[in-house]
Formats: sequence, C-alpha cells, structure tokens
Amino acid sequence: MELPAGLLDFSAPTLTINVTSADAVDESQPLLSKDITLIFEERYVAVIAGDPLNRDGQQPGDIHLIDEIRLSATQTDMTEIVFFHGAPDVTAVNVGFEGEIVPLSGSLGFGSFESYVSVPAIDDTLFIEHAATRNTIALFEADLAARNW
Repeated sequence: MELPAGLLDFSAPTLTINVTSADAVDESQPLLSKDITLIFEERYVAVIAGDPLNRDGQQPGDIHLIDEIRLSATQTDMTEIVFFHGAPDVTAVNVGFEGEIVPLSGSLGFGSFESYVSVPAIDDTLFIEHAATRNTIALFEADLAARNW
C-alpha cells in the first residue's frame, strides 16, 4: 500500500483503507472502509476478517490493525509470535504448544490480537482449542527454528 513519506508525528494525516471486490471498477462502493492514523516510524500489520457482506448471524467484516511490529526477536535464542483470531464462526480460543497444560494465549476473541509471546526457537506443534471446552480445533506444525532471525 502506498503511504505518504516524510511525515512527522504532528503531521500524520488520516488515511482511508478501502477493500473492494476483485471485480470492482473503482473504490466508490467498498465492501469495507476504515480511517486510520499511522504513527511516524511505526510498523503495522493489517488483517481483514469477518463477513464483508454483513450477512445475518455472521461477524461483520472489519480491518484489524496491530502496531509495534518488530522485524526481529528481542532475544537471539527465542522466537516471538503474534496471534490473531480471524475465524468468525469460532468463539474464544486458546493457542499453545501440543502437550503443554498452559496455553500461550488464552481466551482470544474474534478480531483480537495477542501481542508478542516469546517461545524457544524450536520445531513444535501448535494447537488451537475452544477456550471454554478445551476441545482441539486444529494442529499446526510450526518450524520456529528456521524463524529465529
């Protein structure tokens, strides 16, 4: 995304992010629109989640923004993970390493970020489970050793 360059803290404009359908001719009828103000020399990640058509019974679509994004871990022998819950049809979730009793992230609700969690830079399996029932929803192989930058 193109952003204005050379801005100082006091001159940051409000920017509008518009999300349109793939076949849209222009931005006059966006599916989602959000006004944001970006802070000078800050890094961001934007995630689109939810139902952009706002159908009944679905979480409405939105653009979720997290700041303070790092380009490397704060400790050289660790990896840092940011979690985002973007599944609109799933209630609050826990995320953790398979076989561990205490999750890395607890009761993460839809549309929420869990800020940096430091973990050993090893290969392991991450689980996602329903926070209330502790039933596993998914397992993912996480090659974290290769991500120790």
